[in-house]
Amino acid sequence: MTSFFGSKNDRELKGMESRVADINAEYEKLKSLSNDELRNKTNEFKVRIKEFLAEIDGRISEIINRQKRMKICKLKKRFIKK
Repeated sequence: MTSFFGSKNDRELKGMESRVADINAEYEKLKSLSNDELRNKTNEFKVRIKEFLAEIDGRISEIINRQKRMKICKLKKRFIKK
């Protein structure tokens, strides 16, 4: 069967080939940058990550607030019944 499908290692390597190609393409873009330009890129990445995480943090806060409101409603119903 391994001759037909390849070994597990062969399949894993084949799956990584596209990622390696992407990484090599990014490396080609970045290798000609100076140290200062790379530092600026780092700051750009930090800003992009911060913006992305802010959106996720907002969603998490919404979910937490919704759960808190649900708990409060359940507690009110529980104590009003008694």
